Amino acid sequence: MNRRSASAPGRALWPCALACGLALVAMGSDGLAQGRNPGRFRRLVQQAAEAYNRNEPDVAINLLEQAYTVNPNPLLLYNIGRAHELAGRLERALEYYDRFLAEHPDEAQAQLGREARAGVQGQLEARRTAAANAQNALRQSNSGNGNSGAQGSQGNGAPRVRWVNQPRRFTGAHTALVVTGSVLAVAGGVFGGLALVQGGGFAGTADPAQRAGFQDRGTAFAWSANIGIGVGAALAATGLLWFAAQPTRVAVEEPAQASDGSLM
Repeated sequence: MNRRSASAPGRALWPCALACGLALVAMGSDGLAQGRNPGRFRRLVQQAAEAYNRNEPDVAINLLEQAYTVNPNPLLLYNIGRAHELAGRLERALEYYDRFLAEHPDEAQAQLGREARAGVQGQLEARRTAAANAQNALRQSNSGNGNSGAQGSQGNGAPRVRWVNQPRRFTGAHTALVVTGSVLAVAGGVFGGLALVQGGGFAGTADPAQRAGFQDRGTAFAWSANIGIGVGAALAATGLLWFAAQPTRVAVEEPAQASDGSLM
């Protein structure tokens, strides 16, 4: 859908309302009468619209700001506001809509700006209301917790929360880590003993061939011992730390009650 300005002949045309609402600025033959680069201007605006439709608002903003330096056309301020709105920066979008309306656009363009501004203002108010409701709910929940943490909020029909102590549980995953780590560590110890035996054999013989064999086997056993003990200790420690990190107090929400004490 294209919206065109109904002003004097030869003024810039303003096709707008792409799928996401970004207004494209398509300048007429005299739209850049100041001698700036019309080709570059059109390319920047077209690329900005494409980036906007790809859901890349920051890229669109950068391109539109470059276009504004080529030709400070007020409708570009509206476009930048729409891109900030797409990015979720509602306060910034509001600033650009206000700047656009302050340029006194014609009635058709001004209506675009007013509608966009009203939409952003509604979103901001909805955000503030949601944040206030969340803070009120949090305050009520905190005020309902006694020193012992026995109950949650006590308002009429409000949920009741109580804190329950629970023991730590040694699960199958904990057991697997600790047992596997222990087995590896024991195996590493065995390899360490074998490495010591090979070292004794190395020291007890003068035959070069035998000494070389003892040395090679001792080195292999020593490496196996280091790996087994290191990995085994790490696995066992992980299982024990995981077990120790379990919470011992959990919040349990009870069904809400009506004012007569019956469950709702």
